[in-house]
Amino acid sequence: MISSNSRWDTAYNQVFSPAAANRALNVTLPGFTDAENRGRQLFMTGQGNGGAGCAACHVPPTFALAANSQSNGLDAGETRIFKSPSLKNVGASRAFMHDGRFATLAEVVEFYNSGIQAGPALDNRLRVPGGGPQRLGLSAADKAALVAFMQTLNDPVLAADAKFASPFK
Repeated sequence: MISSNSRWDTAYNQVFSPAAANRALNVTLPGFTDAENRGRQLFMTGQGNGGAGCAACHVPPTFALAANSQSNGLDAGETRIFKSPSLKNVGASRAFMHDGRFATLAEVVEFYNSGIQAGPALDNRLRVPGGGPQRLGLSAADKAALVAFMQTLNDPVLAADAKFASPFK
């Protein structure tokens, strides 16, 4: 299954350049709302530079999890590491995390904003200097912008493809 017809794919294809700084991942995307572009900026930009740093683990343009990722701090003292799928089509999901504990992207964003728990397997990209779990401190508008951006990763062509329809219908 290849997801390549999302609004993200269409817009990024218009600005992509292998010679551009950071392959043009930090360029304002055409056809995106201000909130979607703000969410894109937060996603792509590291925490030390005014962003949320999401792209450090969920690597664009595929948004697959970086191979060296560790725990996301879902539970205190966590020692297990769960691999997440690409964030492509993440907005179509109705259950998030390995155990489905979050029902919305807004809940997931809030978890990464203020709920990461310390543990021996916590990924270093989710730690602050000194080793504790990060707290992003995002505003309500910035959290909503991240959700809006992640919704642009949905591919309606793939979602409607009969080859991937439920075999139980």
